[in-house]
Amino acid sequence: MRETDRGMITATQVIEIGVSCNISLEAMAHEIEMRRASRMQSQTAGAEDEQVFEIWRPIFQELFSFAPDFSLIKIPQAQGNLVLPVLMPQELTRRKLGFQERIFGACKELFPSWKGVDSLDESVTHNDRTPKDGSYAVRVGNHFEATDGDEALKGLSAQAIWQRHIATITLAERMMLELYKFRTVQKHLDKYNRTLCSGSQDSDGDVPRAYWSGGFRVGWCYPEGVYDSLRSRVVVF
Repeated sequence: MRETDRGMITATQVIEIGVSCNISLEAMAHEIEMRRASRMQSQTAGAEDEQVFEIWRPIFQELFSFAPDFSLIKIPQAQGNLVLPVLMPQELTRRKLGFQERIFGACKELFPSWKGVDSLDESVTHNDRTPKDGSYAVRVGNHFEATDGDEALKGLSAQAIWQRHIATITLAERMMLELYKFRTVQKHLDKYNRTLCSGSQDSDGDVPRAYWSGGFRVGWCYPEGVYDSLRSRVVVF
């Protein structure tokens, strides 16, 4: 073998660098396998995302009269029991009515709903995530009662959750989850317990909670409140 004008090396040179060459080849083979696995994972995720979009498409079209630009929504990978995607498209904010009131209004059209305040958008002044900043999705646990999952949150107040920097559900996401469950399986969440929406706060620092009691209800609790029937829901985004 001779050196060519393309920079090939001779067999003698390959022998001389021996181990280094072998390490390089192993590294290249590993990189090829990693890329191949990544492509397969990406293709699988893409197919799964399309299935999710097909489930959510009629929900937005029928309840909100728009079709989201799904290309802008990145669905996070499932982690442990956090498998159920909840989509929050930016189109929810493109009306004079605030996005939280808009979601609550969709709930009220489908089933009895109460909120205890005139305007959720005026009352809930902080959300960890909001479609105002762009379309997004979260994954949550697929359990009906808040206390049936997310054991790490058992006995934790909103204040304790914030101190631990745990990502948890917002009120808007919880309302959207209620709509999703009702439209897909005709059931309601938290008939016996309460979801602490610790990803949100009102202007007084209180935290919304959501549950079903003769209808869908949004209530409020102090940030330090702890009850056996009250638990937040972890999200990944």
